[in-house]
Amino acid sequence: MSGDANAIRPLCFGSRPSLTLPGATDYFMASESVALKQLGFSNIVDVLPGQAVFCEKGQAPKFRQIAEKKSYTPDCFEFVYFARPDSCVDGISVYRSRQNMGEKLAKKIRDILGEQGVRDIDAVIPVPETSNIAAATLAEKLGKPYVTAFIKNRYVHRTFILPNQALRQKSVRRKLSPIDSEFRGKNLIIVDDSLVRGTTSREIVQMAREAGATRVVFVSCSPECTYPHIYGIDLADPADLIARGKTRQEIAKYIQADDVIFQDLEDLKAACHEAAEGTSQVQDFEVGVFCGQYVTDVPEGYFTHLSEIRNGKQGQNGDAGNVVASSGPVNGSMPKVPEHREDISLHNIANELTLHDK
Repeated sequence: MSGDANAIRPLCFGSRPSLTLPGATDYFMASESVALKQLGFSNIVDVLPGQAVFCEKGQAPKFRQIAEKKSYTPDCFEFVYFARPDSCVDGISVYRSRQNMGEKLAKKIRDILGEQGVRDIDAVIPVPETSNIAAATLAEKLGKPYVTAFIKNRYVHRTFILPNQALRQKSVRRKLSPIDSEFRGKNLIIVDDSLVRGTTSREIVQMAREAGATRVVFVSCSPECTYPHIYGIDLADPADLIARGKTRQEIAKYIQADDVIFQDLEDLKAACHEAAEGTSQVQDFEVGVFCGQYVTDVPEGYFTHLSEIRNGKQGQNGDAGNVVASSGPVNGSMPKVPEHREDISLHNIANELTLHDK
């Protein structure tokens, strides 16, 4: 198994004394260190960009460079959203990176709201669960109570994998239940990991209003998503991205919040860099979804191709599986006939597209 030449997607390797063969060693690879630790593996190392691990029966694993290292730029969404907080990704603590996000957001909130605006805030509420750590640190830095006022239904899965907007909105209310007493008559900061299409965020704000919130400031741990994500999850058609071509005030109006505050891109990257351990070799981060500058080249017509897939113009059965994908789009022009059927998303339900609706 090998890592891509830019380490956009994480891969780590560990070992343990064999549970079945005395004197032998078991080896295991996963995208997150926590998967290895929970199974008793140790000596965990990151597979470097362009590096492959060859494991042959009865022999020690061999690490070989099979592709030229182009960069060491993991996807920032690993730290914002994808990874578990108890993981270490490419030598960076996910937990500490999210703490840093909350700390940097607290400073920006003070700059935007002013001291009086901060004094008027009654509590900080996370949208469970990926924003919990950042929200807790943000609350501490602002000197406000951290209140888990949205209770998550553990039996409802991620809402953005559902096939249409009506189902997604209904699922949000099944997934989250507000504790009315923690909203009634209060000025609140609600923290989420990201704000992509805005439909889920608007539903969350409406739930807060219905529970009696007087004022809602919606805070995103990541910057404005203004471009497609092309390395593993299909966020939305560019035209559907709520922050694309809109001001902060227009976004707030759409999700029916009194204000909306986003993390600065440089602060997000700094939050991750500052959580790095001494062994981390990360040089920068893949942040194309926020600025349109991707680590790999994007072939001409690629985004049009994706849009056609979403809109069903590739035929009755056209779906995300008709895209050639590896660690990202291949260089050069798009092939007329796909060479592989591989989902561009982390999640797939038959021919349904995976849409991230935050």
